Amino acid sequence: LLEKELRELNERLTTLINATPDFIIFKDDEGRWLEANDSALRVFQLSGDEYRGKSDSELAGLTSPIYREAFLVCERTNKEAWGRGGISRTEEIIPDPYGSPRTYDVIKVPLFHDDGRRKGLVVIGRDITELKSAEQERENALAMLAQAQKMEAVGTLAGGIAHEFNNLLMAIQGYVELAQLELDGLEGTEEVKEHLSYSQNACDRAARLIRQMLFFTRKKESSRDPINLNSVVERMTDMLHRTLGEEICIETRMEPGLWVVRGDEGAIEQVIMNLALNARDAMPQGGTITFGTSNVELDEAACKRITNAAPGRYVKLTVSDTGEGMDSETLQRVFDPFFTTKEVGKGTGLGLYAVYGMVRSHGGAVRVVSEPGEGTTFEIYLPAGDLESASQEDRGEAITTTKKGAGERVLLVEDEEMVMQVLSDILVSRGYQVLKASNCQEALAAIERGGDRVDIAIIDLVLTDGRGTTLCDELLKKTPGIKMVLTSGYPFSEQQLDELKGLGVEFLRKPFKVEEVVEALNRVRGEDS
Repeated sequence: LLEKELRELNERLTTLINATPDFIIFKDDEGRWLEANDSALRVFQLSGDEYRGKSDSELAGLTSPIYREAFLVCERTNKEAWGRGGISRTEEIIPDPYGSPRTYDVIKVPLFHDDGRRKGLVVIGRDITELKSAEQERENALAMLAQAQKMEAVGTLAGGIAHEFNNLLMAIQGYVELAQLELDGLEGTEEVKEHLSYSQNACDRAARLIRQMLFFTRKKESSRDPINLNSVVERMTDMLHRTLGEEICIETRMEPGLWVVRGDEGAIEQVIMNLALNARDAMPQGGTITFGTSNVELDEAACKRITNAAPGRYVKLTVSDTGEGMDSETLQRVFDPFFTTKEVGKGTGLGLYAVYGMVRSHGGAVRVVSEPGEGTTFEIYLPAGDLESASQEDRGEAITTTKKGAGERVLLVEDEEMVMQVLSDILVSRGYQVLKASNCQEALAAIERGGDRVDIAIIDLVLTDGRGTTLCDELLKKTPGIKMVLTSGYPFSEQQLDELKGLGVEFLRKPFKVEEVVEALNRVRGEDS
């Protein structure tokens, strides 16, 4: 009866051990296999009794070569488990039958005789590949969330800085333009005009830098202006010579007579900057970056080689480096957000992701060609505009505004004193009467006080005591038919701008030029600009 009970118990234990998905191996005092459950035979691709009495190193020579390293690791950790004398736990890589690595949580329980001599070893392994993958995905998600929160904080800070900086630029630029206008036609002022021109160029450059910063933080409204890509590349390479360092050589190969590209110049500058910095990082010992431009027409066959491209006319920008190049795996992930090959703290993984987003937002496409040791070439395809040649566009020329007001009274609502003063001087010089207010309360009081007639209101969108749009509604109730021009140094999205236009008002983004504010006033008065 006892023998029968023992046999039944053994059958139950054998069934239980073979039913578990974990592999279980019993070894003797020399590490030779005594028993193994079905899961162990399946994991190591063993059959029958071929494993009995053999060590891990012997089995490494009997089974598929893909298991050799796994068996040798098992043999080494056997000795480590006996040396510790207690239960040990390790993570070990054991490939599946197709050679793909799987991660196992391996527990080893050493067995000893009463006198301390080794008796055997029990090895239990659980496949935790999916668990590890899920943990890694969770860690990645948390890292991405932290990065996104950081970028959101940076974006909020950038928006506030942009507002203050644009107000300062507005004051500087406004007085520079007023001085230029006052000097027009005066003899002997050429040197002063030249100095003012330098100041104007500096203001323009500062405004472009702010636009770049805001675009990168996704807090800038998009624009679609005609762009001479050759001019942008020339301007950026001048700056990159100073930025990238002496060990980086910059070459250009630009085709004359480029077609027009319509888009956001600040975004295009950011694309060039990010690609240049990426190229520099790929050449730690120095090298050459080559910028090229050309007109291209893509047909159906060409579009099959360029993701997201449709047949048509494009201006192609190429940025090539003589750096380390990329393998196929890196190439596939090059535009993934937060993907970087740099060590921790040296890269955010957002540079090329931003490039891809900016190009796609312009209806363009990106192609990357690279091999290890052969450098990398980025090809940027931007849709060509309607005009024949970008050389026909001279965006650097100031527009001379001749139209003036006819004594209309303008309510100027602005909480920044410097901006208030320069705008007031501009308006007075153009024949307008100016009524000043620094906030919503003062603006409404000015209207109510003595029934002052106001034809046009120029209102900053963000005031110390309320929103400019709310003030617009109040002014319309008190003065039906009043015309509105809203201004702001804060960034606004395309949707927000559409909402403002839907109110029937003009919008000016700071810093704006003299002719821009006068043209806006002409438009709200119903005159051609």
